[in-house]
Amino acid sequence: MNAAAGTGDLRRLLWLRTLSILLQALVVLGVRFSLGWRLPLAQIGLLLGALGLWTLVAAVRACGRPEAGTGRLLLELVLDAGALTGVLYYTGGATNPFAWFYLLPVTLGAMLLPARLAWLLTALTVSGYSLLMRHYVPLPYGDMGHGGFGLHVFGMWFGFVLSAALMTFVITRMVVAIRARDRRLAEARERALRQERLVALGTLAAGAAHELGTPLGSLALLCDEVAELADGGEAEALRQRLAAMREQIRRCKGVLSDISASSGALRADAGRVRPVDDYLREILDQWRRRRPEARLRVRLERAGGGAPALVADRTLTQALFNLLDNAAQVSPQAVEFLADWDPEGVVMDVCDRGPGLEPQIRLSLGRRPVTTKAEGLGVGLFLAQATIERMGGSLRLFDREGGGVCARVRLPAVAGTAA
Repeated sequence: MNAAAGTGDLRRLLWLRTLSILLQALVVLGVRFSLGWRLPLAQIGLLLGALGLWTLVAAVRACGRPEAGTGRLLLELVLDAGALTGVLYYTGGATNPFAWFYLLPVTLGAMLLPARLAWLLTALTVSGYSLLMRHYVPLPYGDMGHGGFGLHVFGMWFGFVLSAALMTFVITRMVVAIRARDRRLAEARERALRQERLVALGTLAAGAAHELGTPLGSLALLCDEVAELADGGEAEALRQRLAAMREQIRRCKGVLSDISASSGALRADAGRVRPVDDYLREILDQWRRRRPEARLRVRLERAGGGAPALVADRTLTQALFNLLDNAAQVSPQAVEFLADWDPEGVVMDVCDRGPGLEPQIRLSLGRRPVTTKAEGLGVGLFLAQATIERMGGSLRLFDREGGGVCARVRLPAVAGTAA
């Protein structure tokens, strides 16, 4: 039980106790002055007064200290049952028709407390009721002749009506409170989903911006070359440069198209569960088509059995593309993708034959964007790490034997149908 829910339950309990004290006082005074029965008003008044004073103190504490755990609720319900036992002791014990009031703390305990504490409260109330069957101050039914039993029956009926009304009131109020809490939880979940979607879309946009950096840089260089060739009158070389510029522009348009498509399909694709081998083959084929100049060596292995299921969304694909692009930029003719898996998850290595990691770059991973390229800012690697960690995985860079760098990705498997 959280603190907010516990505080609301405590306040409702104190309010209900106040109503119960007033009803008990009215019934006792009514019986005393309308029927003329001699009841121990001093003892009953002392019990109800002490309970009322405790209720006032508890209400003040509930306003000043908002937390209220199950132990506090159990204490208040035990005090209610104890005070009721004392009042019943002085008013006929188990023969009192209002012994039905024992159902109130039992019902509230069943709704508000864990099962273990609810059964403990039930055991205490049953013990109190059992003791009242032998130890009590009798009511003067006998002084009223044959009408005494009729009065007792009427008291039982009135006690049942009052108890039923109070229980219905309490339970309906509790149900309203529970529904309001469930509505707030649903709204919080919806806000979290919206935030997740915004974060994923932001990651896609940042990744796309990272991808656009390379073709735009190439376009800038080609523009300079075209200007020089135009001045020199070299038509064939000029056509080649223009063709290269068109290719870079096509890449930029493709990236922007991917952003537009992903922004509309992001909600449907997020959280899609797929077998890891099918997913990896698909994204590796896509990357080969995007980077036909790179030589990619792939090895997919499995520890036994079918491939586990993986949460495969657009942001994960973008992260793996970024790692592959980084490797292709430092060693385009020697990019390796190695993957193996077991029922617990998948481990992927993206390796290159570049210059390797410098010590300061290795230490900076996880603190800021890093890169193994002299001209890079490390945004792609930073985004890949953020995406993988958001999915419960990890990313680690280490030097490769024989030269180069490996980026190791670990991702957990999820429940799903294996291939």
